[in-house]
Amino acid sequence: VSTRNDEGTAFTVAMELNVGETVFVTLFLANKSGADASAILELNVPKAIDVEVEEVGGTDVTEAQLSRNTWLLVVKKTAGLGDGIELTIEPKDDATPGFYTISGRLVQVSH
Repeated sequence: VSTRNDEGTAFTVAMELNVGETVFVTLFLANKSGADASAILELNVPKAIDVEVEEVGGTDVTEAQLSRNTWLLVVKKTAGLGDGIELTIEPKDDATPGFYTISGRLVQVSH
């Protein structure tokens, strides 16, 4: 289950996970500003969960991990439908089976 705020800058993903399962969440990032944009993706991830972030859709969105739960994103002015990032969510080997929630937000920064 997922939700996002009205501005499209924050989201929550809730899922039931067991060790060995993987959940993929795609965040599409269209840039309508006419200029390249930079943002920080901040995730609130339970300690029992690992998250990887990768670009999808082409070369209009790039990412670099800054810390366990933050990534720098550059969204080119040409980014549109189909461009974005994919979160790969997996429980760690010692994770208790159960219900987990991950929340995130995008904060625009100047580049």
